[in-house]
Amino acid sequence: MAPRLLRGVELAQVGILQLINLPLGLTFLWAGLVDRLRVPGTPHRIGWIAALQLATVACLAILAFAETASLATLLAIGVATAICVATMDVSLEALVVETVSPEDRPSISSAKFCGASVGGMLGAGALVGSYDSLGWFGAVAILAVVDLVCVVPLLAYPERRRRRPEAMTERRPAGFDRLRHLGRHIVVLGFYFAALHAVSGLYGLALLDIGLPLSTTGLVSGTLMPAINFAMALAAAPLVQRFGTVPLVTACAIGLVAATLPMSVSKLDAATAHAFCSMLLAYL
Repeated sequence: MAPRLLRGVELAQVGILQLINLPLGLTFLWAGLVDRLRVPGTPHRIGWIAALQLATVACLAILAFAETASLATLLAIGVATAICVATMDVSLEALVVETVSPEDRPSISSAKFCGASVGGMLGAGALVGSYDSLGWFGAVAILAVVDLVCVVPLLAYPERRRRRPEAMTERRPAGFDRLRHLGRHIVVLGFYFAALHAVSGLYGLALLDIGLPLSTTGLVSGTLMPAINFAMALAAAPLVQRFGTVPLVTACAIGLVAATLPMSVSKLDAATAHAFCSMLLAYL
């Protein structure tokens, strides 16, 4: 959200803020620690998720008062927020493994991405689109309040009662020895998601560079695109069951590469229609 709100800042400097996403790819470094430690007085996974959600709210509260802060300060707050969110995601995945049967996990994954899409519509869509009326403090404060409210239903989840006894026997050590066995899979998925974020992360900035107003950019990249993600998340589980994971990921990777071509044309002749077409293809 923050990169789209920094009007008056050079686009190259705004691009630096994409480093905020870096912790999402480094969670394996501290995932084992999260697996071993507990938040006192709470269920293992719910305790971590709730604590990290509250930490995220605290970071957003600080960000709300940092409108005039330096780029370095905004980057530091953003990275701290991303660390909280990324670590929370690791705990959420562990919660799913330990409390949801394997046959139900595709549906749970779809629900997770649907929720992420709804959040994108609010944070990167509605709030950015309403930024001129809400202002920096209003937009970020609303986001913090929404995150705080989302903690409440989480606390009601019966982790202890739903924990599967066989999940403990399925678990393997989360150290670097385990990572070596998964090396090929990690490399392949790492390159895939690196390409995905490298392309998708440019779209909002590119639309601003073409000259679109912030409200339109927020509507397109923050509302229309998450809506597509929502629809595709609903279709993901049956598509995986029908075609398999590898063929589906391969087809998506080819489509992602093809989607960059219209954006290249739009940069040459400032054709907004080409940019929109590129974004639609990439998110599909």
